[in-house]
Amino acid sequence: MKRHAYMIMAHTQWDLVKKLIKELDDDRNDIFIHIDKKIPDPPIAELNQTAKRSNLIMVERVKVYRGSFSLFEAELNLLKTALGTDEYTYYHLLSGQDLPLRNQDTIHAFFDENNGYNFVDVVPLENMRDDWYERIILYQFFSKYTLTSSIVALPARCIRKVSILIQRALGINRFCKYEKQGLILRFGSNWFSITRPFAEYIVENEGLIRTLFGKRTFAPEEFIVQTLICSSEYKDTLYEGDYFGNSNCRANMRMIYWDGHVSPVTITKQHISDLEKSPSLFARKFDLTAYPDAVQEVLDMVNLDK
Repeated sequence: MKRHAYMIMAHTQWDLVKKLIKELDDDRNDIFIHIDKKIPDPPIAELNQTAKRSNLIMVERVKVYRGSFSLFEAELNLLKTALGTDEYTYYHLLSGQDLPLRNQDTIHAFFDENNGYNFVDVVPLENMRDDWYERIILYQFFSKYTLTSSIVALPARCIRKVSILIQRALGINRFCKYEKQGLILRFGSNWFSITRPFAEYIVENEGLIRTLFGKRTFAPEEFIVQTLICSSEYKDTLYEGDYFGNSNCRANMRMIYWDGHVSPVTITKQHISDLEKSPSLFARKFDLTAYPDAVQEVLDMVNLDK
């Protein structure tokens, strides 16, 4: 029996996380959860009791700050724990505000049919923007604080903007020497479904990852997996996603609505008909408090798929 590891990054919306666990709970799956260490008293016991058929494992927690390397640090903890637990066929990274769009029979059948492919969102080069590259090729100071509400956030953002202007004028490119070594800097959504060999490859290259992305970068988690897969033999295992004619539907099999926003748009009932037609297997992001009807309609859709 081919088994899958679901790796969830959670920090809020615990009732929604429990619904997600219930949809993933299956003899063929194990569930790994990372909870942001900044969150006091998360309901770990309640989450553990939610899974009846899958093993549910809590991984070592780190404090996660948007824009910093800490988010990928949490991803590494999930990958290391999952790789050391069992030999899963696929490793799926989800947020605690995701939901599946299909039942587990359909999801497993899809990955059985496409076994060996890695489902990673890599934005086409023609869609790339220079300021996205600058998050890595320029020195990004105080990235840990720029997206927080702390008292230092405003001065941190100002210093960062001024430093970027200076570095642009000087023609700084800290990634240049690595490009000469054959590394290709690529960008995309950080949520993925990957094979065991590529998951092992990521962990084996932790040292390189920390050297390239670990310090003075901004939101590097959207570059790391893409850069590794496009710079290695695993590029030939990329699932050929053409966005399915819909820019919200990615080759990582996630339906994510951006609508020109910096952060994903919260899914409402208005999105449901689009989700029903989507070939994607997962979607984000949901808010059980603000839009409970949308969450219920997706759960009903999954149940109808059974």
